[in-house]
Amino acid sequence: MKIGLIGSDDDGRCQALARFLNSQNAEVVWVHNRSLNQQKAWHFDGRDFYYQGQNLSPVAAWFMATYPPALPEAWTDYQDYYLYRDWYVDYMHKREHRGFFLAWLLSLGHRGVPVMNPPEHAIGMQLKPIELMLAAEEGLRTPRTLISNDPERVREFVASLPEVVFKPSLGGSLCRPVDEAVMQRLDQLRSAPVTFQERIQGTPVRLTLVDGEPVSCVKLLSDHLDYRNDPEYEAGRITYEQLSLPTEVLDACRRTVQRYGMLFSGIDLMHTAEGEYVFLEANCSPLYLDIELRAKDPITAELALALLRHANDPARYQQALAAGRQSRGFVSYAMPFGEDLWT
Repeated sequence: MKIGLIGSDDDGRCQALARFLNSQNAEVVWVHNRSLNQQKAWHFDGRDFYYQGQNLSPVAAWFMATYPPALPEAWTDYQDYYLYRDWYVDYMHKREHRGFFLAWLLSLGHRGVPVMNPPEHAIGMQLKPIELMLAAEEGLRTPRTLISNDPERVREFVASLPEVVFKPSLGGSLCRPVDEAVMQRLDQLRSAPVTFQERIQGTPVRLTLVDGEPVSCVKLLSDHLDYRNDPEYEAGRITYEQLSLPTEVLDACRRTVQRYGMLFSGIDLMHTAEGEYVFLEANCSPLYLDIELRAKDPITAELALALLRHANDPARYQQALAAGRQSRGFVSYAMPFGEDLWT
């Protein structure tokens, strides 16, 4: 049986998955997420997609670790970032790359080939406003939030709370405190919306779900605003502590990612001193190797076994996706996908 991995061959998660899948006598097929940017050969003959001369149709299931970027590359010079001088040409190339790659991924969905996580769902999970809305609707407490490009509205919001943090509205960067220097720059906000939230004091929690089941739940013992910026985390020395979530919190987390059709997700919560669990965000392709290695949670094995289960029983995969699509209030997003994609 062939199982495909979409990502980088130097990604430790993909390497670990490949080793486990090989141990289960599965043949691993690699597709680099930047393959078109690297000028590796692709073609579509009107029926099948080929990568490096190999027909991808026989692959029974796919794991999508990363997705090709649609933006030009940047380079760094003395801590400042610059776009390539030929940014327009680079952008147009990446636009075509992403379109071709997306067409291939969506073709898998039309043919019933299992993908964890499918692009029509994984892309949507990057839209944090919808993510927060769904979590709140499913009964999870979320931080008081304002996503806006209106400086006056942000000033009112900041004044209403003891401490406020900010981050990009699509995530992907560190969470930072709103201080006087930030307030002085608010007039620059009009160019794009930014997420502002009340700061939740507590201990970070990472819950990892595979096929709706918790395969890992740990506290990250860090007192930093964003544990990713903790020197102990960066050095691989942060302490993880096993945790059992209350049933109502776990069930609400399950329902939230199910409504997005997510079969694999890493959910970030904050555990407050009062014992509450506050939902921060859910990730469609979370980093987990450090947790797996140091907390001894078998995330790779569970993910690989789920891929094999769905490869052997595609109908089970379709049922898992349908459970989310048919639940109340599923919110789609602004992408040009036809209704037939959901049938």
